[in-house]
Amino acid sequence: MRAAAIAIVRNAVDLAPLTALHHWLIGVERVWVVDNGSTDGTYEALKRLAERLPGFRVDRDPGPFDQARMTSDLANALLREGFRTIIPFDADECWNMSLRHLARDLRKHDANVLSYPAVNYIQSRAVLQAVPGAWRHAIRRVARTSKAEIAQVAGTQSLSFMEREFERKVLLQPPPGREVALDKGNHAVTFEGQKRVNLRTIACLHLPLRAASELEKRVVDYKDRHAPFRANPRSGWRLDYWQERIASGNITAEWAANSYDSDGMLDVYGRLQRTIIDRRLVRHLARAERFRNMIEMTVARAWVLPLRFAFKVRPWRFTVPKSIRTLDGTPPAAR
Repeated sequence: MRAAAIAIVRNAVDLAPLTALHHWLIGVERVWVVDNGSTDGTYEALKRLAERLPGFRVDRDPGPFDQARMTSDLANALLREGFRTIIPFDADECWNMSLRHLARDLRKHDANVLSYPAVNYIQSRAVLQAVPGAWRHAIRRVARTSKAEIAQVAGTQSLSFMEREFERKVLLQPPPGREVALDKGNHAVTFEGQKRVNLRTIACLHLPLRAASELEKRVVDYKDRHAPFRANPRSGWRLDYWQERIASGNITAEWAANSYDSDGMLDVYGRLQRTIIDRRLVRHLARAERFRNMIEMTVARAWVLPLRFAFKVRPWRFTVPKSIRTLDGTPPAAR
């Protein structure tokens, strides 16, 4: 299976080098990352990896953040080059998978697009800035997520972002010669002859709010750049809501609703919600960090591939959080 992993990143020096390295350690032949004009050292950190790792490529495109077009261009370039399987990821995501498991799912279900759940991890309330290593505290998640619709969540102050079920993510293996079009966020893809199957055997581990500072950063740095490229204007509800919370001086309460305290609880606008410990994401990132530290100390490039085998990702068995009923009391849709 000729597989490649692709990502568009910006200002994520604390995470992007590790998540990119994690996907290289899965065993893909190519990792291709495009930096969208970072100013925090993300591009430079990725370039240092590219200088040492075969099959690791980093480019820079500081233009408008048209993520769907940029990701689709990477995928199509790789497909024309002869790659069969495309693994899209974001700077704050690690796929909990192996290529063997992915090949098995593709073969078993006679599919060319596999859709898997994304599992959101929760940061400690004490983490105020997204500094390198802060991800070590992201060891919790909710036990059950809600399938509440966006309109039911925005502004209701009854459900936090971390409690809501996140959209699924896709992996793809289109027939030879097909052009693909990935959507923003890698939740769907379009091409002729698509056969999509929704599964739960693999999960995309996601750290969407890795520090309190991310709430303001997503409004200041993301909102206007993302807006022109949203297929549905309603999909930006979260940034609009957080902007209002910042303007009203209530952003501290928003962070409390989406981070865990010393007792492992979310404070969802006065309602305490228990979280559970789950170290899978941290383990993947820690493996990538150890590998990066080793290659930085090792001068000889010849040692890289043997080390890759030693550090090869071995995914842990995973139970995706179950869904609860929606806010209006109706049961969640069957999956």
